[in-house]
Amino acid sequence: MFKTVNPVLAVIDMAESIRFWRRLGFSVPFSDQEDPVFSDYAGVRRENIEFHLQTFTPEQRGSNKATSVRVQMENLDALKAIYEEWLPLEIISARLDEKPWGTVEFGFYAPCGTAFFFYVDR
Repeated sequence: MFKTVNPVLAVIDMAESIRFWRRLGFSVPFSDQEDPVFSDYAGVRRENIEFHLQTFTPEQRGSNKATSVRVQMENLDALKAIYEEWLPLEIISARLDEKPWGTVEFGFYAPCGTAFFFYVDR
């Protein structure tokens, strides 16, 4: 029945957001402009996850109260590998840790302000 879900992130600065996701190893498979940094709508993808980016004015962004996106990883080794890959980029705000609710996870904030958590169940 269901195949996938693609969260749409409200961004104010598309160029900054594209640079951020590319630093994390994501590609830009589509956008509404030839050069995605000038687009109003674009997608970023890495392996099986894809996020859509849509530009908003600061006023529109202020009314969009996104909370967070949780990305489940295949296993603990994969979680640790992506954590080690991204740790030198100094973006991680919640260090890799075992949580009392039964996950091992880490997190960061994207430039749009949305919190992202990558996790595995214990």
